Amino acid sequence: MGGVKSTARRILFASILSMVLSACLFRVTPPMVKIGLVAPFEGLYRAIGYDALFAVRLALRERNQAGGVAGYRVDLVALDDSAEPQQAQEQARELALDPQVMGVIGHLRDETTLAAAPVYHEQGLPLIALGAPSLVLDGNDQTTVFRLDADQSHTALSLLDYARSDLRVKRLALLGFRDDVMDNLLEAVREFGDMEIRTYPSARALLDGVARDARDAILYAGADQSGAQFIDSLRETGSRSVLLGDQGLDTPIFVAWAGREADGVVYASSNVLVDDPEFIAQYRGLAATDPGPQAALAYDAAGLLLRAIEESIRRQGLPTRRGVLESLRRGEIYVGLTGDVRFDQNGQRVNTPVYLYRIESGRYPGVVARKYSHSYFSYHHSCGHPHTL
Repeated sequence: MGGVKSTARRILFASILSMVLSACLFRVTPPMVKIGLVAPFEGLYRAIGYDALFAVRLALRERNQAGGVAGYRVDLVALDDSAEPQQAQEQARELALDPQVMGVIGHLRDETTLAAAPVYHEQGLPLIALGAPSLVLDGNDQTTVFRLDADQSHTALSLLDYARSDLRVKRLALLGFRDDVMDNLLEAVREFGDMEIRTYPSARALLDGVARDARDAILYAGADQSGAQFIDSLRETGSRSVLLGDQGLDTPIFVAWAGREADGVVYASSNVLVDDPEFIAQYRGLAATDPGPQAALAYDAAGLLLRAIEESIRRQGLPTRRGVLESLRRGEIYVGLTGDVRFDQNGQRVNTPVYLYRIESGRYPGVVARKYSHSYFSYHHSCGHPHTL
């Protein structure tokens, strides 16, 4: 009889222990939601990919340690596109198939973001785009793509103002810009009235004509590798024209490939090394290195998605892609590392900061020469001059 009671007690104890453990397990396993990051983690551009990766990881770690997003744990799905457009499309499709992915950050390169953006739009998956100055946001209330950094018009007009006000350029060449950007530049020059400008259909045409038609400076829209080849060829002609490049030159590849000819080149970008001791210390603790130029924008992109997911849960009771999109479209201000962030109806960040960097002593990133802030395509609504900070 005693053995039967002992056995019964053991069974009862085991049942209670099982229920307790189950309850504990339930409490420590909250529901999960995901954020995607697509960037080059292999190949030439892996450094900028990892720069962003650790920043996004840091943002998610901080939020999860604080209790998650409205009771949900947030996980990161990081995929490599190796800076290849086709691979970027494939990775975008893979993320779109995962119903727990509520938004994506990517792709840090112009050509890969351009290739992948239609996939996100088709699938209704929010994309916060980084490193895509050529991406045209056609502007409607159904946009799924939101750009944190500057459009090519922003960077080009900033460079033009710098050429005129700081470098006192009188004879300027334009090369490689989109037609609409070229039109904006030509209109601005007509308003200035004190600068002569010439456009060239190709780098070859400019190089062939530089001896008989010297230019004080060249506004250049092109990628880092072709830019390095161009500045080398330009210097071989004997030209000392200042090269003013858009965000395509904002990579360590340009500086490495151009060598000593990179010194003196000025490029425009929204990437910035922020002076925030706490962020730097936390990033360093996670990555065992200091944050690079891409880190701050990637951190802010993660923060924007986290807030949008939280708003979706609070408004709808659960996270949905539609809810995240609605939150991003509302245009409410988010206070980030890179300043106040909100998007206009086109999905473009309002008052996008643009930094002009001058390369010195072969080092990347360059030294900040000037900072601008623009409302989206508002250049000609402010008497022909961008707002300078």
